[in-house]
Amino acid sequence: MIKDFDDSILPLSRGEIIYFISEIEQNKSALNGSDREFLNFAKTKYFINRNFINLTGGDSSDFFPSLLQDSVKHLYRYIDSNFTLTIDPTFRYKYIHYSELKSNSNLFDLGGEFYGGYKDWFGFYFLGSNGIQAGNRSVAELDKTVKHSYTFNVTKRNNFDFTLGYLKIKKDPFELEIGRQELFWGNGYINKMIISDNAQPFDFIKFRIEYKALNYTFLHGWLVHPSDITYINEQYGENRSKISKYLAISRLNYKISKKFSLSTSQMIIYANRPIELAYLNPFLFWESAQRSLNDLDNSLLNFDGRYLLTDGIELCGTMIFDDINFEKLFKGKWTSINNGFGWQLGSYLTYPYTWKSFDLKVEYMQFRPFLFTHPGLPGALTYTNNGELIGSDLQPNSTRFNIECNLRSGYKLYTTFGFQYTLHGENIFDVSGNLIKNVGGDVFQPVTINDPDFAYLLDGRLQKELKIYTQLEYEILFGYYFTMHFSYSRLNLNPAVSNDFYLWGEFKIALN
Repeated sequence: MIKDFDDSILPLSRGEIIYFISEIEQNKSALNGSDREFLNFAKTKYFINRNFINLTGGDSSDFFPSLLQDSVKHLYRYIDSNFTLTIDPTFRYKYIHYSELKSNSNLFDLGGEFYGGYKDWFGFYFLGSNGIQAGNRSVAELDKTVKHSYTFNVTKRNNFDFTLGYLKIKKDPFELEIGRQELFWGNGYINKMIISDNAQPFDFIKFRIEYKALNYTFLHGWLVHPSDITYINEQYGENRSKISKYLAISRLNYKISKKFSLSTSQMIIYANRPIELAYLNPFLFWESAQRSLNDLDNSLLNFDGRYLLTDGIELCGTMIFDDINFEKLFKGKWTSINNGFGWQLGSYLTYPYTWKSFDLKVEYMQFRPFLFTHPGLPGALTYTNNGELIGSDLQPNSTRFNIECNLRSGYKLYTTFGFQYTLHGENIFDVSGNLIKNVGGDVFQPVTINDPDFAYLLDGRLQKELKIYTQLEYEILFGYYFTMHFSYSRLNLNPAVSNDFYLWGEFKIALN
C-alpha cells in the first residue's frame, strides 16, 4: 500500500512514518482486522490522533496515577502552530544470564531525551543516559551498550554511559542530517551488510536527494580507531594517541517499477590524515579519486536489488566487492586472494502466503576470505569501527544461513523465532599462538607476501555454529515495554564441542 517505502536505510524519520501511516489510512478498507487495529495504535503513537497526557501540565496529585494510564504520555510536551518540543525520562533494567560463565548480571540505566521540530523542515533529537552494573562484568558485556562503553571497559568502573543526538533539515527533495545515531544500511531482511548495530554508533553527516524514481544518499562518518597507549615513566604515566579514521558512503537507488528497484553504493575507508575533500564530494567515483591520491585507502563497491514477485513475496540480493581482479575473475581463477567479495540472497513472505500478522524471512550470506581486510596501518583501513565490523558480525571466510519468523498478536505483542547456522574458516596457529596459515578468516589479518595466491572458502580450521533464538516483546502500557530473549548455541570446533544458552529479560520505559 505504501508506494515509496524503502527500509534499506534505517531509521526512518517521524515525518516519514507519519506520511506512510496516512498513505495506509487511505486504503484501510483493504486491511484485515488485526492490521486495522495496529494502524489505529500507530496513529495514536505518532500523534495523528493528537491525544496525550502531559504529566507536568496538570495537578501534581495526578502525576502518579497518570503514569499508569494506558495512554500516550509525556513528561512535558509543548505544541503550537510552528514548534514542538517533547521531554521524557528513560529507564531500563536488564537481567542477563550466560550459561558458559554460569553467572548473571543486572543493568540499571537512567537517562532523558528531548526531541522536536520547527514547522515541517527542521527536527532535532537528544538522548543521554548513565547506568550501573551489578554482578559478573563479563556477562554484562553481552549487552551492546556496555560492550561499547569506554567507562566500563577501559577505566574498569561499573558504570556505563550512552548518548545520541542529531539535527535534521528537510525541504523536499533535499534532506541534511548532522549527528550521532544508530544506523542500519543494507538490503537484507535479517542482516544488514553495510552498517548495523554490531559496532558502536558513530558521528556523521548525511545528505539525501529524492526525486520521483531516483534516491541518492551520501554519508561521511567519523570512526574510532583503538588508542595506542605508551607508558612513558612513573612521573608522566601513560601517553595516548589515536589514528583518525573515516568512512564515506554514497548510494544511488533507482525504482524501475512499483515492484523492482536497483541500487549501487561506493564505500571508502581512509585514515591517519585530515578529511579528504574528494570524499566529501558526493558526485565523484571514489575508486578513481583514491588512486589519484596515491592509492592509500580501502574502497568497496556494492550492488543490490529488490523484486516484489507478487503481493506477499519479495526477493532481495546484494553483492559487495572489496578487491576485484577482473583478469583472474573471468579466467576461472576467481579464488585469487585479489578477489575479495561477499553476497547475500533473501526472501520475505507474508500474508496471503502466510497466516495473517505472520512474516517469514530466509537469508543466506557468503563472505570470501580477506573481505573487509586491508594492509597498511595497524588495522586502521579495515571495515571496522573501534575494533568491531561495521556491518554484519560475520567474519570473512564464512557462510551463514538464517531463518526468522515474526508474529504480531494484537497490537502490543511481537514474537520472533529464529534459526542460524554459521560456518567459518579460522586462521591456523601453533600452540604458541604463532600464525601458521592465513586463510583470510580474520578481518585484522590482511594478505601478506608470504600467503598463497589463492584462498578457498572455509579453508583453515572449520568452525560450525548452530544458534536457535526466540524473543518476545510486549508493550505493557503505552511507553512501558517488557522484552525477553533466549538463545541456544552449539559450537563445534573439531574436536571441541560446546553448548551454551543466553537469557535476558528487560523492562524499559521509553515514552517516545
